[in-house]
Amino acid sequence: DSLMAAAMVVISDNARTVWVAADTLRVHAETTRLALSEIQKIIPDLQEDEFVLSATHVHTGPTLYNDTYLCLTGDRSEPEEALSSAECNRQFAIQVAKAVEQALSNMSEVRMELAIARIQTGASRRILYSDGTAKLSGKINNAEFRRTEGRDGGPTQLLYVYDAADNRLKGVIANVPCSAQCDENADYITGDYWGVVRERMAKEYGENTFVFPLCRSAADSSPHQIVDGVPMERNDGLYGGRKCSLWLGNWVSDAIIMHKNRTISTYEGDIFHAHASKTVDFPVWQATPEEYKWAVEYLADPSNTLEDGKPKSQFDKSNAVTCVERFKRGDTIYPSRITCMILGDVVFLTSPFELYTEYADRMRGLLYDNVIFDVELTNDEMGYMPSQDALKHGHYTANIFNCVSGVDGGELLIEESVSLAKELLSK
Repeated sequence: DSLMAAAMVVISDNARTVWVAADTLRVHAETTRLALSEIQKIIPDLQEDEFVLSATHVHTGPTLYNDTYLCLTGDRSEPEEALSSAECNRQFAIQVAKAVEQALSNMSEVRMELAIARIQTGASRRILYSDGTAKLSGKINNAEFRRTEGRDGGPTQLLYVYDAADNRLKGVIANVPCSAQCDENADYITGDYWGVVRERMAKEYGENTFVFPLCRSAADSSPHQIVDGVPMERNDGLYGGRKCSLWLGNWVSDAIIMHKNRTISTYEGDIFHAHASKTVDFPVWQATPEEYKWAVEYLADPSNTLEDGKPKSQFDKSNAVTCVERFKRGDTIYPSRITCMILGDVVFLTSPFELYTEYADRMRGLLYDNVIFDVELTNDEMGYMPSQDALKHGHYTANIFNCVSGVDGGELLIEESVSLAKELLSK
């Protein structure tokens, strides 16, 4: 199915928000800049702070930008026969601008209705063992398995948007705590479970009712059931691949359809709308002199490479490459933008990370009197933001090669996000 971009434009006396959610693995700072420049051909006075670009985290689409801060192997070359990442980026930016143009042509006064669908989508994927180590998507059918490291991602958050004049359902903002990686190992192009949701919504409500797909903090979860898996479903292939996309897509669609008549709050008339962005200087996870020395020696040792040229340990190779790059760069900060948008008492908080659920939970606790829509993978790509427990337990998502910033960056994200939200709420 098609890879899509959905645009939401909100204009009030207080602020303007232009937000695009797209089927891509991630967005990079350069991707966001290119998309903004295309949109400015339509909205010349649009400022960077008013624009948000987020990813659904599909694993079955093109690479948008290759020269990134994170690189697992250090090899940024591209095959000559493939469409270049630069060209993919250019085409992506043009289509994002078209989505915004269509949204502008569809502007009307609206009312919104909030619902919370308490369904499980993303399941915890960090498996903890008796020796204090963890593995991403680890096995549980052994005596060493103890528990998952963290909780599941929580409920799906829904905002139904209606035209105030004719009561027509214009679209649904769906914030799902599950990245779009049912099809993560596929060799075909697909919007993953979001493609299924779009098809169902079009059949149920018509082609002019749109889905705005957002991904809640989901770094330590995935659509692949591990602890709660059962043999019948596992054997039927429901935990990965196309069957998983159909299964989860229909599950999310059922929740959207059912909860349309089970809303818990309505926003209409003079809805409070506020928007602000801030560039935060996140501390870079740097390599120490000792780590740099180890990395240089590791990469120079031929015994660490197999006869076919592949590394004996991709983890060690990736960590070594990153340690060398970080040490040579010497960067201490990585500036990246966060955004807060408020609609009524619903607070949208964005993150440039694949964010562990713990950080979003803590922000939710500090903004206890509001409904928090946490949205990861926006405006930039800073890799994972692991918890302190994940760093202690190790494995994928908790290494220097996975992350631009360490847990000190996570603490700063909480501080700056909550401060930005409270500032807007006080106006």
